[in-house]
Formats: sequence, C-alpha cells, structure tokens
Amino acid sequence: MNFSHILLYDGQCALCNKLVSFVLPRDKKDKFTFASLQSKFGHNMLSKYGRDADELDTFYCVVNYGTASEKLLSRASGGLFVLSQLGGVYALANVLRIFPLPLLDAVYRVIARNRYKWFGRYDTCRMPEPQWQARFMDSYETSEADDISIS
Repeated sequence: MNFSHILLYDGQCALCNKLVSFVLPRDKKDKFTFASLQSKFGHNMLSKYGRDADELDTFYCVVNYGTASEKLLSRASGGLFVLSQLGGVYALANVLRIFPLPLLDAVYRVIARNRYKWFGRYDTCRMPEPQWQARFMDSYETSEADDISIS
C-alpha cells in the first residue's frame, strides 16, 4: 500500500461521507486511505490508541501509519492536517491555526453534535464507488488491516 495516512470516519454520517467524497478526488498523491469507525480496522486502530470507536463524535486521522512516528489526530487537528496534505488552496486553512485549538475543537463539537440533524444519516455504512474501493481499508479481505497489533 502506498498511502501514508488513514482517515477514520463515521460511515453512517452523511457529513463524514461528504468529507471522504471531498478528499478522494483532491488527494492527487494518494496520501490517504479510509476506514469507517464501524469497521474491524477502525475498532482495532482506535483501541490501539485507547479510544472508543462506538463514540462517533469525531473523525480521526492516523498520521504516518505503520511508522515509528505514527500518531492519531482528531477534531480540528485532524481536519487541518487533512487540508494541509491536500495542498494548494486547501492548505490555506492552516491560517485557522492562529486560533487556539480548544476554540477550534469547540466549534467542531457543535457541528459534530448536530451533524445527523443538519446533514442526515445512512442506515448502514456506504460502500465506496468501484474506482475508489482499493483506497478503503474496509474492502481488504485479508491484509495487514486485520493484523494491527494492540499494545
């Protein structure tokens, strides 16, 4: 796999799915792959970091997946990281870093709390379109995605 970062998202949330649909075509260097929080991979990865995948109040970005510098970002930190990695005009979102992270996270929490009401919810996790399927950890039948060591 060539990706560097994994975006973990609520597969039933319409807003989260819109985020994935936004990132996919703009990620020209294939830096990101994706997994729903509801997937086995999502549960295992969050368990590794002491997080509960059943608490669907944020998306996460696993930065530098599989390396010694791997780390987990969430909320505003995760969002700003994703935009910075897309580059171009999206990297301008880094100007938001002038605001304290707790303030940015508070705004994020308001949106997260209301996302189903404002944007909708799917009954089940959406399946990726065929051209993007290889970018989703959930779609690997047997791979290192199932072999994450929990320490």
